[in-house]
Amino acid sequence: MQDRTTPPSQADHQATVPRASRLVPTLTVIYHPELSVLGRQLLVLPDAPVELGRGVEILGPGALDDGRLSRRHCVLRAEGRAEVVVEDQQSRNGTAVNGRRVSSATLRHGDVITLGKLTLLYTLQPRGFSPTPSPRFVGSSPALMGMIDAVTAAAPGSGAVLFVGESGVGRRKAAAELHRLSRHRGPYGVVDCAAESVPSWERIRAKVGQGVITFAHVELAPMPLQRAISDHLTALGDDEGLRIVGTSGGDLRRLARGGAFDPDLAEHLSRRVVAVPTLRERAEDLIPLAFAFGRAATGDTLRPLSQRLTLALSLHPWPQNLRELKDTMTRVCAEQAHEPQLKAPAWLLQQLPGRMEGVEG
Repeated sequence: MQDRTTPPSQADHQATVPRASRLVPTLTVIYHPELSVLGRQLLVLPDAPVELGRGVEILGPGALDDGRLSRRHCVLRAEGRAEVVVEDQQSRNGTAVNGRRVSSATLRHGDVITLGKLTLLYTLQPRGFSPTPSPRFVGSSPALMGMIDAVTAAAPGSGAVLFVGESGVGRRKAAAELHRLSRHRGPYGVVDCAAESVPSWERIRAKVGQGVITFAHVELAPMPLQRAISDHLTALGDDEGLRIVGTSGGDLRRLARGGAFDPDLAEHLSRRVVAVPTLRERAEDLIPLAFAFGRAATGDTLRPLSQRLTLALSLHPWPQNLRELKDTMTRVCAEQAHEPQLKAPAWLLQQLPGRMEGVEG
């Protein structure tokens, strides 16, 4: 009988399944005592089961020399289209999926597998996916690479662009990257429309001139400012003059239909939209981001994460996305300033339902 590996209360941690037509089940090492093993990947292909156990060299010589592993610990088999089943081989210390020990389980995109001192992330990636990481963004997930491609495509010219996404996903950073890639020589400015005081259109124009202006939280802009921006875009056209960029957490056309946003401006900004993915959609990037935020919080000192902390971070739903992860890692680093390895604090574990079986630290 197959085990349920994800209780209903944990369903929110699941990453969004990519929409590519041809997907390849992929296992990525997100925890290993040797940092050099992190990031190594295995593909689970039809008619080619992946067998993991002590001494197996599928991840490189010595990577699975782990006394907690059985010789034949678990097997992963592709069954059907983009579906993989993990089966424990009656191992001594067991196999866990999302912190719960299983005998057999069908994996879903974003699941985390733990066996001995090894933790693997299961994702579905487009066939032939070969990322080209950006030095300005941490990660190499298909979702992040897709966003970078969209930013690159939208960068040329002076047309209005709208960045949409949940709170904390990094919409402003993506907008700044658009400006950098555009090589626009004019001034660059950001107006936070969520601030208590928002400057008038006249003040903005006087300061930025023929440059580029990003209206962060544009859905909260005062109505007179919305209408002034719309009039500007209507009069000059999307490819002339001051370039308008917006960031929003909501659907501007829907807000316009409800009378909460200027309909003409909604149409202007919705012509070219770049979606900024959530952290849930970037499951492959979460642990690299945690390392990056940890280094930033400790003066660029590399602090390894424990296996339990890795699992806790992977199972947390992150409703505030990168901002929340950054705050979490900053707090963990401050509380464990003198520890050689960062461990999972009680306050983080208390936010996670369920158990963490067979996990250290």
